[in-house]
Amino acid sequence: MFIESCLLVKLIRRILFSLLCFIGSAASQQSAIVIDCTHKKSVLFSYKSDAKRYPASLTKLMTIYILLSELKAGKIKLNTKFRVSKYATQQMPCKLYLKSGDTITVSDIIKALFVKSANDVAVVAAEGISGSVTEFVAKMNSVARKLKMFKTHFENPSGVPNSRQVTTASDIAKLGIALFQDFPQYRKFFACKTFAYRGKTYNTHCKILRWYPGIDCAKTGYIAASGFHLFVTSQKHNRRLFVVVMGDNSSKQRDLHVAALLDKFFKKQVNKKHKRSGKFDALVKKFRNTQNQTRIKKPRKQINDPILNVTEEFHIPDAKTKQIIDELYITNDEVDDTEFKQVDEVHIKCNSK
Repeated sequence: MFIESCLLVKLIRRILFSLLCFIGSAASQQSAIVIDCTHKKSVLFSYKSDAKRYPASLTKLMTIYILLSELKAGKIKLNTKFRVSKYATQQMPCKLYLKSGDTITVSDIIKALFVKSANDVAVVAAEGISGSVTEFVAKMNSVARKLKMFKTHFENPSGVPNSRQVTTASDIAKLGIALFQDFPQYRKFFACKTFAYRGKTYNTHCKILRWYPGIDCAKTGYIAASGFHLFVTSQKHNRRLFVVVMGDNSSKQRDLHVAALLDKFFKKQVNKKHKRSGKFDALVKKFRNTQNQTRIKKPRKQINDPILNVTEEFHIPDAKTKQIIDELYITNDEVDDTEFKQVDEVHIKCNSK
């Protein structure tokens, strides 16, 4: 009787959390920030960048930061192997489906976190460095304070749903800038498009890497309660920009928002007299099938999009790129139901990517 009562309570809690995630998703709001770090840090654009959001898998940027700190300090090496615990194997997808007792190298851990955004691998990293997830989370929050991420709090190393795990677009930008600037020797990992592990090749969730040139560090994030996130950095015309977009409705919308922000502020630096040619969301336009041309024209009425309303009209550069974009976003592998069905959870829609 006692066991049945415990199971019932657990089931009710999961259902309630699932409902909260669904409500949070419907009420999620966009946040964004663009920072120029060419000479000194300069905020070029900010929209609700200090509003608290669920970080989802942007959390893994901190996990990676600590991992690289250990590497830089000489405490571990890229070929160091971490053992997989039973707890790590119990994590939600996305995951590599590691088995208890397996080992995985630090090099493969970094790739798996960037490319696959594997939650089981994040736990392996945490336990390998600190001995337990609890100790590692304490380290995450300590590093966050040192990086002046004062509105960020971590509860786990992967970004799986937790109502106490929060951050802001501004704080994620601080973390991303620190990651990129503090570990130049490991930048080869930061924009990996594929990752091979035990005979299987995984493709990145970050599809913008496949069609927007010049991005050399990127990390995605998604849970139902947060919407779709993306952090990127890129250099063009001798300028280094960092962009964070949070809370979008789809991976495609998120990626086009980031592309539009990069286009605007790179172009603005080249031509100070550049005039704005439009204010609208090219993605929404395409979704509604109202415009199929490679160059998308300005609509008569401005679409209500707080991010794109301050950016330039986004032009898909050529027909080939348009074809790549159309093909890439047919399916959304950040919300992979085939993986979710393998998890015995009621709050399936809240799985972290």
